[in-house]
Formats: sequence, C-alpha cells, structure tokens
Amino acid sequence: MGITLLDLLFASRGLNPTLPLEYYKRSSSLKTVVDSEHRLYMAETLEQQLKFDLTFRFDTFRPDMEWDQVRDYGLPNTTILDGLRSANNFDPIRPGRYVAWVQAIDSASAPRRDLLLRHTDIGWQAVLQGGSVEYEPLISPVRAWVVPKAEWVSDAQEAILKTTKTSFEPRESVVLEGAAHESARGARGEVLSLNDRNPNLVEVSVSAPDSGWLVLADSWFPGWKARVDGAETEILPANGLLRSIWLPPGQHTVVFSYQPTSVIIGLALSLLGWPVLYGLRRL
Repeated sequence: MGITLLDLLFASRGLNPTLPLEYYKRSSSLKTVVDSEHRLYMAETLEQQLKFDLTFRFDTFRPDMEWDQVRDYGLPNTTILDGLRSANNFDPIRPGRYVAWVQAIDSASAPRRDLLLRHTDIGWQAVLQGGSVEYEPLISPVRAWVVPKAEWVSDAQEAILKTTKTSFEPRESVVLEGAAHESARGARGEVLSLNDRNPNLVEVSVSAPDSGWLVLADSWFPGWKARVDGAETEILPANGLLRSIWLPPGQHTVVFSYQPTSVIIGLALSLLGWPVLYGLRRL
C-alpha cells in the first residue's frame, strides 16, 4: 500500500495545483463591481476559452494568468467564494434542459438574448474586452412575475424554440409543456415580495386579482414542491427551463421547497439497513 501511495503522489505531482488558504478567505475585485442580488452569466464560448485556453490548460496544467485573476473574471464556480449568484455551472453533469437553454441563448440575437437573460434574473453579463473580462449590467432583471396567459407545447425543445422567437414576450405569456388546462387564461398580477434565504426554499408573496400564472426564474427540476397558501399545487416547466404554477384570484403566499423522493427512500433504506448490518455482525 505504501508503494501505491508513493506512486500516486509522484504521478500527480504538478497536476493538481495548490493555493494558500488566504486565497479563499479574501474577496475578489469582482465583488466590488456586482452584488449578490441578481445572477451573473458567462456565455459558454467565453467560459470554454477561459477554462481550457487560459486557465486549466491540458498541455501544461498551469494557468496563463494569476489565480486571483481567475476569481476576478468570475470563472464558474469561483463566484461561490464571494457569495455571488451565477447562472453558470462548472459541473460536467448538467440537466439537459439547462444545456439546451444555454445553447439557444448563446445563438440568439443580442436583443433577444438580453431579454431572456433579464427574465432569468441575470443582472450582469460577462464580455471580453481588450483581452480582459468585464461585466455589463442588464436593465431590470426579474426573479418572479405573473403573466395573464399560457401557450402550450409538447416538450422542452419546442418550448425553448418558441421562447427564442422575437414574437414571444415573457411578461405577457408563459410557454408550458403538456395538455392545456381549462384555466389557461387569467390576468397580470404583481409579486409583492420574495424570500430565498434558504437555498432549499423560496417564498413568494403575490397578488393575482383575476388569477394568472406565476413564473419563477429558477430551473425546473424533479423534487421541487409548491404550495399556495398551504395547499400543494403542480409545478410546470416554464419557457423550457423555469418553473410556473397556476394562481387563483386573490393574494397568496407561494412556497417552493426542495423535497426529493430519493432522499426519503435513501433514508428509509439506511434505517432498514442498520438492523441488518447489526444482525450480520452478531453472527
């Protein structure tokens, strides 16, 4: 075992860079440019260039820039160190909806891209200027809103295609997947407040005088539940990536919470497994 350990240490020498602890404690200059109220976004082409041409090169495994600059550029997922929100994700395992949405956004025209980014609560967009990465602000980003009507499509691909067309206006309509509901048309409402201090829970206070569709600019993903004034309701994929629920007339408190069934199953299996293991030990 000792020989194997030495071999692994020798083989990986220089491959995995190390940094002093202070690197993770101090703030980056990016934090003085943006804030944590809205998300940041970096186009996939720029992200790939920064990651594999300048930072994590496969020929030297060493960056062509200072490590502090990596954080200043907001390369995913370094924004976590500054408590900044990002719409990007360095994880290679990403939901298919997210991947399709990013590809569609990056290939859309600039006005359409900016409109859809603002309606994904993105307040700053990374751009390459003079060999340096800077963040341009987007006007009026929004996290949640109420629309008066819904358009129905069969799947996520069709939904994303429809939202990228210039005829689609995200403040007037939402694109949903599945069979059309009877209550498919309401009226424009108002979001009164939004609380998301817990990463697994989002609480929205909303007014819908004549019903409508609440759109939350967070990714649709299995395991999220929604309750309107305590009563559970269905969450529908919205605009190919986001979430939406139907609101009856009136003022409501909507709570989105992450309660995946897999966790409950895993906990139950673990509780059942302990007595079995204990019994096997006594044999």
